Amino acid sequence: MVSRHPFNVKECTVGTGAACGAIYLHQNFEKLLHQLLGSRGPEILTPRRLAEAVKNFEGNIKIYFDPFDEDCEDEYEIPLPGAPDIPSIGLVEGFITLSKYDPISLF
Repeated sequence: MVSRHPFNVKECTVGTGAACGAIYLHQNFEKLLHQLLGSRGPEILTPRRLAEAVKNFEGNIKIYFDPFDEDCEDEYEIPLPGAPDIPSIGLVEGFITLSKYDPISLF
């Protein structure tokens, strides 16, 4: 991390293709989804739904999430198209909502 305000990080080594930070972020994101969905995870997280969720994480949340920025979104909607509603975990109308304030939720 270069600075907190503004939030700025930079690579400390040249990328080699080895298992580094990004792969662990993806794995932990998938693990988080499975954890939130519990026993329904295997039913809900079909390969297509999981791919859509990871694509959204990769293209949106991972790029823009800055926990030190006051303007950072408080909640993020992850698409799980066609998934059944489970309001108790924030899964409604094909989206699961994650909050940056929920310790089990984001990062």
